[in-house]
Amino acid sequence: MNREDLPLYSQLPNGCGLSSFLMLINLEKHVKYKNLLEEIFNRLNIRNYLKRDEFKWSYSLSYILLKSLGNNVLRDFLKKKNEILVKYYMPILLHELKEPKEPSLATHNVITPKILHSFVHDMKTDADLKILFYLFGGAFYPQEQEFLDGTGGLYFTREDFDNNNGKRHEKKLKLIMNHLWENKGKRIPVIALNKGYHWVAINSITPDKILIIHDPLGGKYFMEIKQSIPDYYRFYFFDHDPKNAFILQEQVRRFLFSEMSSESWKGKEKNLTE
Repeated sequence: MNREDLPLYSQLPNGCGLSSFLMLINLEKHVKYKNLLEEIFNRLNIRNYLKRDEFKWSYSLSYILLKSLGNNVLRDFLKKKNEILVKYYMPILLHELKEPKEPSLATHNVITPKILHSFVHDMKTDADLKILFYLFGGAFYPQEQEFLDGTGGLYFTREDFDNNNGKRHEKKLKLIMNHLWENKGKRIPVIALNKGYHWVAINSITPDKILIIHDPLGGKYFMEIKQSIPDYYRFYFFDHDPKNAFILQEQVRRFLFSEMSSESWKGKEKNLTE
């Protein structure tokens, strides 16, 4: 069974992807992750109106994602992990974030309070989660799909439950079980579920194949995989390695903190909600 019982976090508006990621990497157990995200938030010098820790950490994750768009050590690392993600997704994200009055992001990778506050409330994609898992020492494991959609996520169709198809749904459920129960040494297997426009974290799966879900909006609940499951649900197989995470390397910490210093975040917090 999944070796870790995940924490349960709530979310900022449209922040389900970030909160689900935070649950999956289990900051309550892996304190080096937590310490880094807290230090980033503190250095951002954002006025502390956020009532929950996971909201603060979501700002830190958003800053990391935005920084990875520049020509720097983060992007170089990600290119080695997934060149297609860097080559095709990042330019799209930059274009979506570009504003006439905010050219600093695209030209110099300068993160302003306005950009960060806007981005933290943008719905995150599977590409965003893949970037974060790579940076946090992990990997993404694409699954076979009957109809390729470019995500690599596992999904169920009504036909999977047809006896004529050899109860294909049981084979897919076994893939979920095997991934969550797999002993990967230092690497910790996890699964994120995208329910269309909402991310949740799979805490574990019971021996009788019931999923235990941690939902940043709805708390903890059980989900049975049956014929009525929407075919747009996507299960993304990841792992992470808190003992060997790139984001925790000293060179990366120095880079992030030097960037924040050069962006002169001190005193800018008053502009956060303008």
